[in-house]
Amino acid sequence: MPKIHFRPYNPNQTVLFPQRIDEDIAENDPVRMVDALVKSLNLESFRDSVPKSV
Repeated sequence: MPKIHFRPYNPNQTVLFPQRIDEDIAENDPVRMVDALVKSLNLESFRDSVPKSV
């Protein structure tokens, strides 16, 4: 049976990426407007025109 190894827990450890990307984006950043616009698009007709993969 393999030996189990636990890494030490360090609550102050830095991470490469934030837990949520939007935490680092300002509330008034233009990317939020682009995100809202894309989310509001009705893409059903586009999805219907794309062939289904087998």
